[in-house]
Amino acid sequence: MSIESDLYRILAGKLSYEDGFIMDPSLRIKQIGQRTYDECVNFYEDDILEDRQIQIMLMEDGLWSSEKEKRLKELPKAIENNKVFYFQNYGNPPVRKTYKNLVDLHTRELSELAKVRYKYQYLTLEGIASGAMWSEMINYMYRGSGTLRALSYYYENSIKEERIRDIAMCGEWLSYSFVSKTPLRKSPLKMTDHQKKLLSWTNIYRNVRSNPDYPGEQVAADHEAFDGWLIVLNRKDKMDKGKTVNFKNMKENTRNVFIGQSDQNEADEIDSLNNQGSKRIEII
Repeated sequence: MSIESDLYRILAGKLSYEDGFIMDPSLRIKQIGQRTYDECVNFYEDDILEDRQIQIMLMEDGLWSSEKEKRLKELPKAIENNKVFYFQNYGNPPVRKTYKNLVDLHTRELSELAKVRYKYQYLTLEGIASGAMWSEMINYMYRGSGTLRALSYYYENSIKEERIRDIAMCGEWLSYSFVSKTPLRKSPLKMTDHQKKLLSWTNIYRNVRSNPDYPGEQVAADHEAFDGWLIVLNRKDKMDKGKTVNFKNMKENTRNVFIGQSDQNEADEIDSLNNQGSKRIEII
């Protein structure tokens, strides 16, 4: 499907299906779904498998291990750090490619691990309640027969975050968003989830252009590099607020600044704020 088709699908708030449409859930439909979810949770409460029990079951079947569980928790941070290095080396194509490959490799690994770990998540209380919620909501989203088949089609054709980011920067959408700061002209309460995400990314890309450290259009169009830049900004902001170093009484010949850190993740964050040629912060 073309990027323009996905844009119009988001703006219309509905997905073409057979001879009709599947509507994106409105606030009213979500309210109905949430009521079903809460009723389901209260009804089953003590009689359903917990996530920990499923984890043990997977381990007993040889599908899971404590090492994989640890890796599943570590990978998001590894991906984040590699995005930072990818951005910081954007002007060096060979090094940049290395970190891009690492981002892709770790993202695939995370996806594969998650598929195994959460394969039976639908058996948990939250999984059963979520299924009941969507089974109820689809009756209001689609008026034809075969609602479960329609719901499956809706899942399969959901628009991913990366695609919405592409749409936020495409020419067709920019022809609308450049004309007005409120191109959808509706309250957020009346927007679909896709519309809110599109508007959020539109505002992000619009606002960062006024940042004095804006890395340029090429980086902005590269999701991993742009993420890396945003992560660096966020880490610097956290450092400025939480770890201010007093230089007033420092001797002129002092060459190193020592900053204590509580774990390796924090060490990686501190390290990533320094480029390869000027790392003058030592971790203790």
